[in-house]
Amino acid sequence: MCIVESSSWLPLWFTDRDGSITGIKGRIIDTNILVKGDRLFLIEVKSRAELDHVDVLYGKTRAVEKYLNRNVDKVFWLP
Repeated sequence: MCIVESSSWLPLWFTDRDGSITGIKGRIIDTNILVKGDRLFLIEVKSRAELDHVDVLYGKTRAVEKYLNRNVDKVFWLP
């Protein structure tokens, strides 16, 4: 098990003004990322996960990949 300090996460917040990233004008993406070497991790902190949260997380992951022009290597969901 690898423990990652929350102080090493970077907050990522952006607005898709024209809808070119998410397909919806004005959508705000707010999440955390961690870059280790050449790997990119997406970290989502939620107290619980419901099915619609999982769908939203998938969309966030695709939006972050498009915004950063880089693949997300792994997604972590932390309580």
